[in-house]
Amino acid sequence: MAKRKTGPGELVLDGKGWVRMRKPGPRTWTSAKERQFLIALAETCNVKLAAQEAGVSPQHAYVRRKSHAAFRAAWIEAIAIAYR
Repeated sequence: MAKRKTGPGELVLDGKGWVRMRKPGPRTWTSAKERQFLIALAETCNVKLAAQEAGVSPQHAYVRRKSHAAFRAAWIEAIAIAYR
């Protein structure tokens, strides 16, 4: 499913090739939540606080790290920044 952020929702390409606007739910990872999580992680080096700041659960942050390579790389970089 290809995604492109546009305003309050996201354009999503569904399985049939249709482009649809979808508003992210409160438990959905958005690029804004991801950015907020990584900034907080770089500042605190604390996953629980960073997750709270971004409005996601720490468990979902670990699941996302395991399944998304780009997020995992950004996580490692944020931890490195925190240790400087």
